[in-house]
Amino acid sequence: MIDPTLADALRSPPLGSPVMRQDWINLTFIHFPVDPEVIQLSLPPGLTVDVFPDANGVEKAWVGLVPFEICNLALSNGLRIPTTIRFLETNVRTYVHRDGQDPGVWFYSLDAQSRLACLAARTWYGLPYWVAEMTYEESGDRRLYQGQRAATPRPSYQVDVDVGPELPESQPGCLEFFLVERYLLYSYYRRRLRTGRVHHGPYPLREAKLPDLGGQLISVLGFQVEQPASVLFSPDVVVNVFPLR
Repeated sequence: MIDPTLADALRSPPLGSPVMRQDWINLTFIHFPVDPEVIQLSLPPGLTVDVFPDANGVEKAWVGLVPFEICNLALSNGLRIPTTIRFLETNVRTYVHRDGQDPGVWFYSLDAQSRLACLAARTWYGLPYWVAEMTYEESGDRRLYQGQRAATPRPSYQVDVDVGPELPESQPGCLEFFLVERYLLYSYYRRRLRTGRVHHGPYPLREAKLPDLGGQLISVLGFQVEQPASVLFSPDVVVNVFPLR
């Protein structure tokens, strides 16, 4: 695990102007501990897997499954584009750094309802977006996310979550901070490793439990995971997105 203050420093807004603004709502963070060597073999040159101890004190890499909804998406000039203003997304990701600096996210896949958003993200960010059929249902403290990718082999998933009480704001050095407070992403775009930044306030977190979890979004990548070691829920954050560098 690298110095958590490096991640904390990334909470400050980066230089320059954002290219878009969006709200992320009804986020569920589901995380599985994985052998770091397995994850390292899956990363592009220049990135090193970031690790954090599991409940037994063994350093692990972490694979996250994160379903949520994007809404109120607008470009920096205020322009809103139909079919991208509001849509569901689910990403599979892990955590990395570059030479002990710049802790961030490496995305294995991002499924989304919006074809236009998928095309734009692949074209301008080099991110592995996939068009998917997706639904979200909310009833009291229950959240149900379902989806199936349009592309063969059409992996599907179902996430049934019971949301619990509020948690204190996560602090550098704890597992919750390591997993959710990530403000930098990496992309291997046009044969070069690039970074992108987002800026938002700290996630307001709540406890969560998983009565039901199924699907192939992680197994289709070749990773074998068992029960999640961390499940968290966040109602919303307002996000500014900055260009790749």
